[in-house]
Amino acid sequence: MTQHYRRGAVHKFGGTSVINAKQDKAIISGAVNTFRTIRNYTDEGYMVIVLSGIGKTDSTQEGRKATDHAYDIVKGIHPDCAWRNIKGLYQRNIAEHGLDTKLLEPSFRDIEKILASGNIDKVAEARIVGFPERAKVRLAYEVAKVMYKDTQFAIIDGRTGMVGQANGNYRDVPIDHSASLDAIAELARDKDLKGKVIFVPGFVGTRAKITGRAVTLERGSSDATATYWGSALDLDEVVIFSDQSGILPIDPRIVPDVKPLEQLTYRETAVFAGLGASIIQDVAIRPAEERRIPVVVRHSSGNNGVGTSIGVCPPSLDHFGVKAIAADTGYYLITVQNVRMNETGIAQHIQGMFAQSGFNIAYHQDGDDCLVFGVKDDGDLNQLLGNLGKNHQVSLDTPMTRLALVGEGINAYRHLNPHQSARDLFTDVLAENDIPDLAYSRVDGAISLSTFIPERYTELALQKLARSLKFK
Repeated sequence: MTQHYRRGAVHKFGGTSVINAKQDKAIISGAVNTFRTIRNYTDEGYMVIVLSGIGKTDSTQEGRKATDHAYDIVKGIHPDCAWRNIKGLYQRNIAEHGLDTKLLEPSFRDIEKILASGNIDKVAEARIVGFPERAKVRLAYEVAKVMYKDTQFAIIDGRTGMVGQANGNYRDVPIDHSASLDAIAELARDKDLKGKVIFVPGFVGTRAKITGRAVTLERGSSDATATYWGSALDLDEVVIFSDQSGILPIDPRIVPDVKPLEQLTYRETAVFAGLGASIIQDVAIRPAEERRIPVVVRHSSGNNGVGTSIGVCPPSLDHFGVKAIAADTGYYLITVQNVRMNETGIAQHIQGMFAQSGFNIAYHQDGDDCLVFGVKDDGDLNQLLGNLGKNHQVSLDTPMTRLALVGEGINAYRHLNPHQSARDLFTDVLAENDIPDLAYSRVDGAISLSTFIPERYTELALQKLARSLKFK
């Protein structure tokens, strides 16, 4: 059944969906057909297309996605080779479409000038890393104008509406939430975007709302670009097109043949994504939840079902109230002992040591005379342990997996079935299979139960929990 929109929609496509001309044309056709379902679309409708850079074409080094090659350049990893690979991807894409071979020459020269200078500063890094998205949007915009001469198109570049926080960086910058919503609304008015199909690059922004130099947002923020545009313009729906037919409740590489979830609440999605689910980024959920914009995750082919709807829905009591099982690997579990818990400011002082060593604290639990921290492997561990060890005894467990059950219905099911809850099943399954669990966490009102287990038990734990919770 055809969806009819009141104001419009956003379609977001990842790198695997924009590799070749056939895919590009299908994206444009689908968007234009959707645009024409909007009431008074030529005057009032918005149709936004958010695109990533060209994705992985094969398993070779050269076939990696364009953004990976861009990161190689700024990291100094064979930059000339990485640039040749990026340039080749876009030259082939241009040739497939039969477009003017000089279409992207100004953009190519801009990057090549930076490389020739040998001075890749923070500003230049953002221009390089954001190039694949900007180039793809420019290419798709030119193709669309050839395909549909009776439709108005717009391209958003430079000032994209997405605003990064003013933290001194230009690359991998967190999103400024309020400023981005305001900037997109202002941009739509200033550029008179009503009645147009709009091409927007994913995860590219600026340091200031109206002016300011370009930044790239924290990696994976293409999803957030889509939901911020949909929320700022109060559109009817944001569709995240993927290489999967929806959000799966368990990692399909470990537990195959599970069905995609039909529905998730905003809160369930944010928690699941924050615990390692890679199909949508947790930062993308906030604007959609705040403005109550429905989000759908669907297969990019359009032929694999309706996908997973994210929005307002009642809690489910199926599977003991559990919607998903998350397993996020790559953690250190650090226990700081001999802590005088009644000493003013001691917890803040210890947490400051983690920040100084480049760690974000993902988990924190207080004991009688100890503090337990779960952190990702992304900081200077030797520096951290040295600083902590000056005044405290420290123990380290690694590598660890954060294992979690997620569902709005977990607490409701427990109240209705006090002798058969997800909490009891969770701990029983781990104990029955001799899987050590450390730092179990359950907070009243929370929608998840979590613990840390040694990484080597991850597959076993997921398989046993999937069976016990009747996902298989």
